[in-house]
Amino acid sequence: MNIFTIYGSHQYQKVRYREKETMGVPTEHCILVLLFCSSLLLIVETATAIDTINTTHSIRDGDTIVSAEGTYVLGFFSPGESKNRYVGIWYGKIPVMTIVWVANRETPLNDSSGVLRLTDMGILVILNQNGTIIWSSIRTHRDLLLIQLLNFWIQETLL
Repeated sequence: MNIFTIYGSHQYQKVRYREKETMGVPTEHCILVLLFCSSLLLIVETATAIDTINTTHSIRDGDTIVSAEGTYVLGFFSPGESKNRYVGIWYGKIPVMTIVWVANRETPLNDSSGVLRLTDMGILVILNQNGTIIWSSIRTHRDLLLIQLLNFWIQETLL
């Protein structure tokens, strides 16, 4: 039994209470089990493959995004014996890496410090170790204007 002092209405009361039990198990034990199960869920969630990219999730060299069915993989790679690093998409279900698409074909990274991210404008960019954009999914100012127009249209349509 524990004793607590309750303050309220300018009166002080000493109240005795018995620790609550859930089906014969002390509440503290239930809370510990709940925290343990929650931490397991976090581990499982971080261990599962993701199949989307957003503005808060960057992909670093060594990370990949796998499509829902495992058919495609997006990530950094080096072809053959090359030291150059590229961002690309390859087939995920065949044993020999078969590249489908390469982003920075003309501007490879020379180390494994690259980061692929999605900007707030919806533009894919690859950053080098200095944080400099070495590749962008936008090639011209016209492309950027088109994306802004499409974003505006989508927002207006959803309202």
